[in-house]
Amino acid sequence: MKAGGSYTLEAWNEDRTETVVSHDLTIGEVYLAGGQSNMELCTKDTGPYREKILCDLEHTGIRFFTVPKTAEPGVRSNPEGKWQCSSPQTAENFSAVALVFAGKLTKTLCVPVGIISSNWGGTRIESWTSRETLMRNPEYYGLVKQYEYEISRFVQLDIKRLKILQDIPRNHDISNEKLDFLVKHRPLVREDALSAQECLCDNDLESWQSISIPGSWLANNHATYGYLWLKRQIILPAHCAGKPAILHLGGIDKQDITFFNGHKIGQTGTGYQSQFWNSERTYPIPAELVKEGVNQIAIRAFSYDQDGSCNGLAAAFYLECDGKNFPLAGQWFYRQEIAYDYIPYHSLSSPGDAPHGPYILYDNMIYPLIPFAFRGVIWYQGESNAGFPKDYGRLMQDLIQDWRYHFGNGDFSFYQVQLAGFMPEQDFDGNANWAALRNEQFSAFRNTHNTGLAIIIDASDANNIHPMDKITVGQRLAAWALHNDFHIGSIPCGPLFRTYELEPEAIRIYFDYAHGLHSREPELNGFFVSYDRIHFVPVKASIDGETVLLHVNEIIAPIVFRYAWADNPAHTPLYNGLGFPASPFCSNMAGPGRTAAFPQ
Repeated sequence: MKAGGSYTLEAWNEDRTETVVSHDLTIGEVYLAGGQSNMELCTKDTGPYREKILCDLEHTGIRFFTVPKTAEPGVRSNPEGKWQCSSPQTAENFSAVALVFAGKLTKTLCVPVGIISSNWGGTRIESWTSRETLMRNPEYYGLVKQYEYEISRFVQLDIKRLKILQDIPRNHDISNEKLDFLVKHRPLVREDALSAQECLCDNDLESWQSISIPGSWLANNHATYGYLWLKRQIILPAHCAGKPAILHLGGIDKQDITFFNGHKIGQTGTGYQSQFWNSERTYPIPAELVKEGVNQIAIRAFSYDQDGSCNGLAAAFYLECDGKNFPLAGQWFYRQEIAYDYIPYHSLSSPGDAPHGPYILYDNMIYPLIPFAFRGVIWYQGESNAGFPKDYGRLMQDLIQDWRYHFGNGDFSFYQVQLAGFMPEQDFDGNANWAALRNEQFSAFRNTHNTGLAIIIDASDANNIHPMDKITVGQRLAAWALHNDFHIGSIPCGPLFRTYELEPEAIRIYFDYAHGLHSREPELNGFFVSYDRIHFVPVKASIDGETVLLHVNEIIAPIVFRYAWADNPAHTPLYNGLGFPASPFCSNMAGPGRTAAFPQ
């Protein structure tokens, strides 16, 4: 049958006593769209891009099937929901990324395109992977067993233990189910807890532990959360005494009460509110509190969930007084006031609303689709795994092979979206988790057959983890599908690091898809080099044909280089002739003369 429609399907039993008729059927291409909130984001929520998405769309031939959000123990057999035709009314509630993707394919191929949309904001890749695949991973075998123990424990809880909930206000933005679980599964205060007053008055910082600010608690080897006091002293000159000041503290996760010389000067958040995560704190300091010499800053930070942190650039932490800025980044000291018992990330909801559990979304939102046939998958996820990026490459490869095996449709295509930039721009950050996760996505792409990587580092938003520009994302996914699945277009993406060679006083870097290689900045910034794998310095770079030369004074092994390596890199100047940006990368993807190539 030819692609298109509409068709009518009529089916009957052997003796034709029962007949079923389905109308308005369409034959065309189908893709599964999965991931978390950036894939889920509806067209109506794309701000200034909404009108362009809808105006450029030819609705004829685009159909959507949205899998309802379900996270309950046990495997579901049949997907609920129904197919919808795209129209100016229905398209508002479709995934913006998937809609742009489908629109580009429909317009280019002149065939209908169907999208099965199965996604859930804030979820991790483990939730979308089957139990048997996770159990084969030594790093996640224990997590699965612990999760299953917690599920059984939850069911057996005595209702009498819920009395404590009566004393907690229910008007916070944290869900009631999550709050219930937090209270039922751990004590709110440990027996050895210090009082807030004790921590505030304790100025013997030699007995406190050191912590690097900005930075997260886990990154500083502090594995519990709850109420954490952060302190440091600052020496002010005589001209500042008796003058008003302003304290700048970057972003804090999630709440804080801040003191200066023992007096409260500001507070952000209360109870279990989470909307202040990563919002910058700026607190005025009354003139009478400012004195010459030693002044003390104290922060009572509170995080009830996962990690806690002080976020942002080092330059965002300073005290402003009498026309001068006094930096505050670097070594602080901390002490625990109240330590909450550790709860794995997947336990923070009740089983009836638990999208964070391992394999829970595979069982509820992927397995019911088997054995539906589709051409490929578009996948936008990773933000929720960025806190622990080192495992993501294997998890991504495992998920691809997992889905291919269970659907039984062969090695269907799988196109990832590489994370955009987020948080303040930086030239370089060797400890950037988002940069590390991008590299893991790159690794999964390079090491898995019939995959693609949509690079959107030029479509970032420092202040929004959900960049509004979903047109760029959808079009770059479509470029991969058209190139790989339909052999349309010679270049599907921007330059991809392949290998390098050592030359006298230079390193020559080779790329795939580098035709028309050029820089969009006067200088080719963004490259950094290290001779000890710890300390990185900027290096001058230039373009030579379809390669990049790093001009180094001497070649000392082991030499390591990185490009656009930060959560939100300030410089991403490298593009090919079709206007696609180069992927951020690091050189340990390959050695000299050794290709970082994926199997064909």
